[in-house]
Amino acid sequence: PYSEQIMLCFVNALCALGVATYGSAMSLSIRHDLAALYSKFIMKSGAYAEDGANMLIERSWMEKPPQFIDRDKLIRENTES
Repeated sequence: PYSEQIMLCFVNALCALGVATYGSAMSLSIRHDLAALYSKFIMKSGAYAEDGANMLIERSWMEKPPQFIDRDKLIRENTES
């Protein structure tokens, strides 16, 4: 009943949440060995999330992020007409 697109987006959101959780745990830990372990987990989770993002891009399922308005282009278009 669920599409591949929604499941891939859900997994990608969970990866982002995992990286945030590891970062929060690392900031609250006073042990240096755990901080190193958390940083390794963040790297592995980030690589996994990157693979998911690349799959979203390949399938054209990822939305285009908001862009700034190119005001110079708008001025050029309005002065030409």
